[in-house]
Order: sequence, then structure tokens, then C-alpha cells
Amino acid sequence: MISTYSLRLLFLVHILIAVVCFCIILGGKSNSGSETVLIGVLCSTITLLPIVVREKVDLFEPIVLFYVTVLLSCFARSIYVVFQDQSHYKVAWLLNGNELSELLSYLIFVPLGLLSFVSGYMLCKQRLPLERTRLFSHRPWPKFRLYVVVLGLLGLATLSIILLVKQNGIDLNQVDSLSVKRSIELDDYGRKASASAGYLRWMSSLAFVAFLIVLAARLDDRKKGRRGASKLLVGLAFILSVAWPVLSSSRTGMFEVVFSSFVLWYYMREKVDALKLKVALLSIVLVGASVLVGVGIWRQYSQFGELKTTSVGTNIADQVLANGNFLDPIRTALIIRSYGSQGGYELGGSYFRWAVAPIPRRLWDGKPEIGLGPEVKRNVFGHVATANGYPPGLIGEAFINFSYVGILVMPFIIGYCLNLWYRSFQPLLGRDRKATIIYSISIWVVSVQLAELDISMLIVKLLMLTMPLFIIFSLLDGKRVELSS
Repeated sequence: MISTYSLRLLFLVHILIAVVCFCIILGGKSNSGSETVLIGVLCSTITLLPIVVREKVDLFEPIVLFYVTVLLSCFARSIYVVFQDQSHYKVAWLLNGNELSELLSYLIFVPLGLLSFVSGYMLCKQRLPLERTRLFSHRPWPKFRLYVVVLGLLGLATLSIILLVKQNGIDLNQVDSLSVKRSIELDDYGRKASASAGYLRWMSSLAFVAFLIVLAARLDDRKKGRRGASKLLVGLAFILSVAWPVLSSSRTGMFEVVFSSFVLWYYMREKVDALKLKVALLSIVLVGASVLVGVGIWRQYSQFGELKTTSVGTNIADQVLANGNFLDPIRTALIIRSYGSQGGYELGGSYFRWAVAPIPRRLWDGKPEIGLGPEVKRNVFGHVATANGYPPGLIGEAFINFSYVGILVMPFIIGYCLNLWYRSFQPLLGRDRKATIIYSISIWVVSVQLAELDISMLIVKLLMLTMPLFIIFSLLDGKRVELSS
């Protein structure tokens, strides 16, 4: 737990900025920029509210991570869009040829949706007693079993990575090819479709699962004064867990591995002083920023043969703030305007598309898209969408399903469920290695990517990461022992 004192000061800064923007608007000197920044700071202020009303907060509680995404994607991005040259290619891409003034009446629904989300999160006071289930009965992991299972997982992951490299046509001797080969093209009734080789990608993620398992075992043994798992095995598992993200130039995949391992270390570590903890956290932030900026610049150079801007500061801002990730208020406004005029709402359908995900696209040529991203990219932005799309985000998906009513209802339900999930795991974190592994491997998806992905894609990704754990835990468990208080 960390004190919220400094966050309360940050909350006051948010309020002050909002007041300044409001005064500018009342003074008759307003323009679309003032309103845009005001909406952005309102979004981050609302999301910060459930954190500052408490004396202490868990550093990796979902609402804390969700706030960071909103701070970047709503507040910081609004400042970027307002103060950056409007002819800059990244601003033009974010606005999709529109003026800010045209979107203001739709942007206001973003803070309203976040207010609904935060209300649901704050009103949840229940938890599920996970410790009573058989899964979380505390059993030791015999070292021989641990090594056999982990090496088996790493073997399957290695095989899948080799097959992915071949099927995606990646030339390991040509570095430029790594940033453009991500999927297999199929001919779907005369049009180009994309097969992401989901089962192979899932097999490659088993290295990530193996890495967290062997890391948790080592940390738990070290904390109890026992000899931990081999450092060599931990290192090998880490290398294989980032192998496919590196080969497919997935910035999110790379950072997710590093982030999840840090969360696991945070809860299962031996006691360390505050300075070491801050240094470790700062290192994670710097690594994440470096990966985000570096891979983004690499992609740009590989695809276009040149950098669109040579300014270091502008490049960093472009990669961090103008990437469309997380909860993009401008994208949400464009979705509300487009679907509001077209109609044809999903009526909850998009929340259940995950059910057809297990069927390979090779066997079902007309298989519907699991996520709404390709549809949004085609219908809202007018761009060709084969391999990927533009996810609508938490509020955009709510509108696509139930119009304006959805913005008020669906974020509330999702916020409530998110806190229920956290409260159910919280007493077990650091005390039960299984619960801590599940939480660490899931937290990035259910908090950071919750703002960006539509729910079906989020569920699919969550199941791909967690379902293997139930089988793996049964293979690892030895004789039951009582969990000390």
C-alpha cells in the first residue's frame, strides 16, 4: 500500500487546470482548444477520484493503472492535439480530417462515461471468497515437477515461434521485415482477410506463462529461506516469452512481459527499502518508454524508409501520445457521431463475440471479426482493415451497442465487476503463489487494456493467458499444506 498524499496534490492540480480552462471559456476568449483540454482534464480528474478518497491505495490496483492510461490518452493527448501543429501528420491521423470544433459536442460523453465507470467501481463492496476454492489450496511444487512442466511449456512455445516465423514469412536475416509481417493473408470470398494464427500465438504465450511460474517459485522459495529455481531457467523463460513480441514488433507484448513480472516481484518479494522499490519502478517506466518510442520509430523507418520528423522531442511525443492507444476521446467522439447518424446498434452482440473465437478462420471463411476494431476502421475512419483495426474502447463499444443509454449503463457494470475482481484477489496477493500469478498475468489486460480493447477481445486474451494455468497448477501441486497467516 502507498499513501495517497501526493496524489491528492495531483488531484488539486487537475482541479486548478480545469478552473483555468473554464475561466478562459467564460471570459469569451475560448476556442476549441480550451474546451478540449477541459474535457481531457475532467476525464483524468474523475478517474483519480476513487483513489484520493482513501488514505492508502495498492500500487497495482486496477483503478490506479486505469487512471494512468486516462491521464496519458485523455489529458496529455488533448494538450498534444491542441498545441501541436494542426498540419502535423499525427494530428491529422488522430482527427481523421476533422476539426476539433466539430467534435466537441461528442467529446463531452467521454467524461460522462468515465463517471459511470468510476461510480460502479466505488460502489462495489463485495468480494468472492477465492481462498475457499480447491484451486487456491496451498500445495508445494516439487522442484522436479516444476522443471519438467516449465521445460515442456518452453518446448511448445519454441515450436510455435518457429512455425509462426515460417507462416508469416519473416526473414530473420532482414531486420526490416520484422515490423511488417504480423499475420497470414487469406482469400475470403474475393477479398483479403487476415488470419492471426491464433492457436500458434497462444502456444507462443506459454513461454510467458512458464516465465511467471518459475519466477514465482523462485521468489517464494527465496522468501522462505529455501534454494530457489535456477536463474538460468528463469532467464531462458524470459527470453522465449519476449521472442515473438520482438519478432512481430509488438510493443505491448514486450512491455506486458516486463510489467507482469514486476507486479509478481512486487507482491512476492522479500522486504526491500523504499528507495530500491522506487528505483525498480522507475526502471520499469524507463524501459517501457524506451520500448514504446524505439519500436515505434523502428516501425516508421522500416515501413516508409525515412523518419517523418527528425526532432527527438516530437518523435517521443508522437510515439507516446499520438498512437491512438488506451481510451482515445477523439476516436470515441468520431464513433458516437458516426454510429449516432447511421444507427444499427449491436444491442449487446459485441460483448459475446468471444464465444466463436476458438473456431479457426481457416475452417470458417466467413467467420465474423471477434473485435470491433476492423469495423470501426472501415466504417468510421474509411480505411482498409485486413490485419487489424481501431478498437472502439470502453465507452465507444458501449455506444455501438446501446447508444447513449449504453454510455451510462455499461461502464457502470464493467467498473463494478473490475473492483469485484480486484477485491476477490487482494487478500491472497503475496500469500498464495497461484493467486499472485493469475493476478500478475491478468492485471495488464483487465486494467490497462480495458480502456482500449472491446470486451470480447479482452475476454479472449484473458482466457488465452489464464486457462492453461488451471491444468498447469494441477500438474505442479504436491501434498497440501496449511497457509500460514
